[in-house]
Amino acid sequence: MESFVIKPEKKPRFKMYSSGPTAPPYGGIKSYSPPLGRSHRSSEGRKDLKLLEDLIREVLEIPSTHLVGLHGGGATGGLEAVFHSFLGPNPVIVAHWEAFGSGWLTDLRELRKVDKSFVVSDLGVNRYGLFPDLRCYDGSNDLVITANGTTSGVKVPNWDFIPDHREGLVIVDATSGAGCMHIDWSKCDIVVFPAQKAFGADAQTCAIVLSPRAVLCASQFPLKSKKWPMIKLHRLIDDKGVSKGIFEQTKPINTPAWEAVGSWIRALLWMKDKGGLSWMVQKTDENYQVIEDWVEKHDWIRFLCNDPLVRSHSSVTLELDPTRSGLNKDQLKSRPGLIVDAMGERDVAFDFKNYGKAPPGFRFWCGPTIQTESLQLTLEWLAWFYSE
Repeated sequence: MESFVIKPEKKPRFKMYSSGPTAPPYGGIKSYSPPLGRSHRSSEGRKDLKLLEDLIREVLEIPSTHLVGLHGGGATGGLEAVFHSFLGPNPVIVAHWEAFGSGWLTDLRELRKVDKSFVVSDLGVNRYGLFPDLRCYDGSNDLVITANGTTSGVKVPNWDFIPDHREGLVIVDATSGAGCMHIDWSKCDIVVFPAQKAFGADAQTCAIVLSPRAVLCASQFPLKSKKWPMIKLHRLIDDKGVSKGIFEQTKPINTPAWEAVGSWIRALLWMKDKGGLSWMVQKTDENYQVIEDWVEKHDWIRFLCNDPLVRSHSSVTLELDPTRSGLNKDQLKSRPGLIVDAMGERDVAFDFKNYGKAPPGFRFWCGPTIQTESLQLTLEWLAWFYSE
């Protein structure tokens, strides 16, 4: 344990490190007013929703061959709709290594109770900080996978394991991945992500991106082929295939929250001005590097994920080193929460405690809306609070 740490002289300007909702964009944000009180079916309302879809496509460099649609309920709502609409014809493999991925496995097993012919396989690890071996995926089955494990700080290192020629659909939960890391759109058939992670916008809305292969699958296995109940919020398809209303006519199933739409548009305009996707990924990497450099200087702290190849750069998870921190078992469990609370009470930093089911430690959101200099200063304060 370090014997003496100098107390920082000033507090960070930006203090929010929640992994969702995340800190909003800072400085130079363009003004934009959504059409409050107008119908989302009106020409003005649909114009604004189309602007949002176009900005998502442009900033994230989504190919023109892919469809983009909007859905309510955040990424959770979007993924549940995807599962019900697109899964069923093929066996599905769920690759998981943290809370939300394992949650998808649970939900899909529930669908199997309704359709006994639906085969669900488990390809995962149940220990935070580890990553499964994906080399066994041969493309013959559908695959559900998380791009970046927000709760564990572990991400997909690349998309090379996915065969170019495959029979199954690759469904990606890109909740905290889209905008923070590169996604190979040629390898991913359905990608779902919300407004409230990389973009720092209000929660509620998500985007669903479909590849031509996903569109073809929907035409071959339309709504009438489903063996499980299809409630209205899950119907991304109809009896002819993909819903044209959602993916071609800018008509989401449920009424969008205009304030949430407006916050996402403002965030995307800000990120477009900054340099788009390349800037977003670079900014995320820079923020991660700040933490990596800091960890190397302090022997009492370490990454929850030991492998830098799969270590998340956006949701960065840390734990106290049990062999070098000088703390007993009870202290290792309680100290992180006490530090987070103390730093919040002194208006230094907020919401960087570990996810509830993860090992005790710290979790910093490091996406593109995080200000690098403030992050550096926050870590100096963290070292001081730990020493106290």
